[in-house]
Amino acid sequence: MVDSALLAKAARRRADAGLPESPIELHLPCSTQPVAPPRVYPDGAVVLQDPGAHTACLMTLLALSHEGGPPDSSYLRFADTRTATGKNLAYQLPRMLERYGLPDEAIEWVHARPGAVTASLLLRIPARAALAWRGIAGPRQARFHQQLRPVAASLQESLRVWLPYVFFQDPKVFASPKDAWPMLVYEFLKPFKSEFAADYTYDPHDRAAIHKALWGVIPPLLNEVKRIRPWIAETGVKLPDPFQYSQRRVPPALHEMARVPRRFSQILFAEQQLHENLLRYSEEIHTARKAESSPVPLRMGTQIHSRLSLRLKRAYCRANFRPLAPMILVEATAALAGAEGIRTPVQALLRLRCMETAQVKVLTNPAFSG
Repeated sequence: MVDSALLAKAARRRADAGLPESPIELHLPCSTQPVAPPRVYPDGAVVLQDPGAHTACLMTLLALSHEGGPPDSSYLRFADTRTATGKNLAYQLPRMLERYGLPDEAIEWVHARPGAVTASLLLRIPARAALAWRGIAGPRQARFHQQLRPVAASLQESLRVWLPYVFFQDPKVFASPKDAWPMLVYEFLKPFKSEFAADYTYDPHDRAAIHKALWGVIPPLLNEVKRIRPWIAETGVKLPDPFQYSQRRVPPALHEMARVPRRFSQILFAEQQLHENLLRYSEEIHTARKAESSPVPLRMGTQIHSRLSLRLKRAYCRANFRPLAPMILVEATAALAGAEGIRTPVQALLRLRCMETAQVKVLTNPAFSG
């Protein structure tokens, strides 16, 4: 049973977001896994199991079904909630706002609140976007690579926003330059492009390609360190060298990354393996749809969620990237749907709540609808 307090919370979220009154969307467990604590998304949807596993299972169920599709009001979702000082969020949010077309006024709002602020970001796409997986080609067909290249690009673009966003939530990581610089460089490394259809991401062992790509990192990284230094000074983090993140340190840092040290290689390898998991999933979907025996969608959905989560767990240092698995699935599905002519841009909603005053600010991107 869902208690009245949970339903009231869901209704408040819809009201805060300016969404019209409607029956609350309730997602019951769709697997044999234990029921997780109820979770209310920023748009008022309620999920009674692990939200990442739910997204993966729903997506796979739709991909493998042979008839019909989901109602227009059904969505694949990912939500991330973090609490930090307003000044920290003012540093962290710009790239996220740019990625999802959210209004810049969020920066002014959080910066004006010196205490703790909770930022909840919801990404969602209509569930019908998952129907694009029904048309995935076989791995030996040229069309397979045409379909997966946009997925690879979307994966790389989203990881360059989300991994630094999570990793730099704690300003203390800047006290360890050997950990901070590889992530900073990765953030501004352009997604991999190749003339070969089957090459999707950077090969950590291909130093020549990485060295060439690092030239494009110089201008944005020079601008980034201008933002970093005053922000670190405000946080009070003690640096081993006060000029560690100055512009003069950018060339030596890039020279070091050109040798592909262990930390930098770790991120690139994680990116490569995450895409390998998506390739494997694509092949499994294609094989299952052609098989005469009925596949088990919930098992396949649980497996892809587990694979991505495990790979994210080992992505970089000791940061907890595991919750980003459904983000990858939402972004990948939106990219594949776009390649198949199903226009489903990612809808984004940012809910900010000042912990001291309980003030709430909700912002949405142009694609978001009730």
